[in-house]
Amino acid sequence: MRLSLRALLVGTAALSIAACQNDLALPNYNSATVEGLAKDPAGLQLAATGILVSERNNYNGYIRDITIFGREGYYYFATDGRFVTDYLIGIGGGALSSTGFASGNWFGYFRNMRNAVNLVNAVETSGLSTQQKAAARGFANTFRGLDMSYALSLRDSLGMPVEILANPSDQSPFVSRNVAYTRISAVLDSAQVDLAAAGTVAIPFILHSGFAGFTTAATFLQFNRAIAARVLARRGSLECGNTCYTQALTALTASFVATPSSLADLNRGVYNVYSASPGDVLNTLSTTADPNLVAHASFVTDAQKKPDGTADARLLRKVAPLAAPRSGNPAKSSIPATQGFIGYASNTTPTPIIRNEELLLIRAEANLRLGNVPAALTDLNAEALRGKAIAPMEPFTFVSNDLKHDVEAWLVKPIGLTATSSHPLIVNIHGGPHGVQGQAFNFQNQVYAGLGWAVLMVNYRGSIGYGQAWSDGVFRDQNGDEAQDVLYGVNAAIRRYTWVDRNRLGVEGGSYGGQLSAWLVTVTNIFKAAIPRWPIINLVSYNYMTYYPMYEEMEFGAKVHTADWLDQLWRRSSLRYVNGVKTPTLLMHGENDNDVPIAESEQFYMGLKDAGVETVMVRYPREGHGLREPKHTVDMITRSTAWYQKHFPK
Repeated sequence: MRLSLRALLVGTAALSIAACQNDLALPNYNSATVEGLAKDPAGLQLAATGILVSERNNYNGYIRDITIFGREGYYYFATDGRFVTDYLIGIGGGALSSTGFASGNWFGYFRNMRNAVNLVNAVETSGLSTQQKAAARGFANTFRGLDMSYALSLRDSLGMPVEILANPSDQSPFVSRNVAYTRISAVLDSAQVDLAAAGTVAIPFILHSGFAGFTTAATFLQFNRAIAARVLARRGSLECGNTCYTQALTALTASFVATPSSLADLNRGVYNVYSASPGDVLNTLSTTADPNLVAHASFVTDAQKKPDGTADARLLRKVAPLAAPRSGNPAKSSIPATQGFIGYASNTTPTPIIRNEELLLIRAEANLRLGNVPAALTDLNAEALRGKAIAPMEPFTFVSNDLKHDVEAWLVKPIGLTATSSHPLIVNIHGGPHGVQGQAFNFQNQVYAGLGWAVLMVNYRGSIGYGQAWSDGVFRDQNGDEAQDVLYGVNAAIRRYTWVDRNRLGVEGGSYGGQLSAWLVTVTNIFKAAIPRWPIINLVSYNYMTYYPMYEEMEFGAKVHTADWLDQLWRRSSLRYVNGVKTPTLLMHGENDNDVPIAESEQFYMGLKDAGVETVMVRYPREGHGLREPKHTVDMITRSTAWYQKHFPK
């Protein structure tokens, strides 16, 4: 059963009546005083509930207004033209209205800041225990700091008053943004001290269901530190840099931030609650309660699209087409909107004050600014990897074809591997040739593993990381023993991992890995499909087209036109043996590749076509040596998986 704010108010009134059954001098809560509240537990509860009610009621207007101010949306209320004139046009076409209508609700936050100060003052002379008083102060000042942060976000560089003076008629002076942020942190830190002193006692007020799991001083302290971390991260981005980011990380360690394993973990936090009960209010950020908040056109026009040009889930989860275009009042001064927000499923869906997902992003931001990139990536990937398995990988060694070397290889195991299952094997050959593969995250390999395919990576002679002699092992021997290293690695993997299906083998690679992929299909038919990417196919033509004409001179130790090197290079070129290829081959190449010109793939494509081999060539516009545009990378992986699926036996 959810405890709503209306239930809190009704319950508080019942407490008051019960307490006063023998005393008809009922308190006048419409003209409450600090002294009166201090003497009445029900009055203290009403004051605390009032803070929660104001917090909730301010929030929706705050979100609406910053959406308008940020030009992310419009509020088209048919009978009130001020949402167009005061927010979008300005009085007389100039400045925004100074009447307070287009305020972002910041006055509501100041009112609640006074409510928090009044509660603290009332608690001091109440009958609460020492620990309960500390818990109550921590509760009130946490909300005071939170509301100060909301108000300052609306004022920004203009600054704001930060002190609540005893006389409400007295005006507290404005201070700069930096001074205001420092004061906000101080208020939240004072609340931290009180909550820590309160220990494990319960917050001495009944809290609604949005505080589930945060109703003791110890757990409410986690909420306090979460708000403190949010404020410190903002300060870090605006004024105090790494000092504040370091403090934000410290605050987060005392918050409820946690690596998620489910959507519920991401959503854990503190919420405003709503209900349809008489006297309560609905969530007006839900279109079922208020359909007037509509999306700016840029939501759709600026959104990144899928490779086929359609909208992806990031957009479709946020906006949806309106049944008919909406205009504001006056219509001639507004911009027609065609999209509405998808904010909340129903008009009673809670709205978050702060959630674990936000804390993960704050921690990632702080770590990134402090140079701790691995920790930042861990948190940024938490949502992407939630509910997904990461395929394990392991190294093994085998003896080379000439029986002289132990060659290291790595195998990514397929997801879904069982004692009786059988799985394809993709050979992913690294480039270079002076590159290396190892225990690192490779998204393409993980996609394959997710499909139930194993991936083999062989650090053939020529690879780095095994000494200079091994790296020099490919000198004057391209498409030679290093290619045999790869084939021997395949045989070793099949012997070692008996679940590998030898009838479903594929081979691929980019640059030198593409060159070896193309070479291997000229010397063996064990692969059911091949995908050479941006490969050298003709070592002779390559030398005279590339931007790097010194490459072959360095790798072969002679200028290619001297002695019989042109003949030797031709003998080591895949194109020379294209007539023997039987493997269906998918070629991929960037049209602006200056390292390995696209003519290399074109030659192989034409040769394979002449030889009657099934072949497709994909040309990527604007791309150089390798792919940089995300949509091209997605396309590459999509086409690659489809190519293997087409040619692997069912």
